[in-house]
Amino acid sequence: MALASPTVYEATLRDGETGLLFRDSGTFERQLAALLDQPALRERLALAAHEYARRHQMLADHIGRQAEWYRWLAENRAELTAKLAARTTELF
Repeated sequence: MALASPTVYEATLRDGETGLLFRDSGTFERQLAALLDQPALRERLALAAHEYARRHQMLADHIGRQAEWYRWLAENRAELTAKLAARTTELF
């Protein structure tokens, strides 16, 4: 369960089901107060978030894509390193 900005979590957090999204400070304040004042809401969101993570966020479900990404990084290491060096000369 989370109280989060949609910038990062809109694609995975289901607002009102597995957590709460806020877009401004007023909404953040109201939703935080609701979480603090309503233990049943916290419990419902937490249980749903846990179930979502159990069903959709297991490493076994993503390992193929993750391994492919690591292979791509290794194959393109020289080019990526050169681009990084050009952007962040203080690191090189």
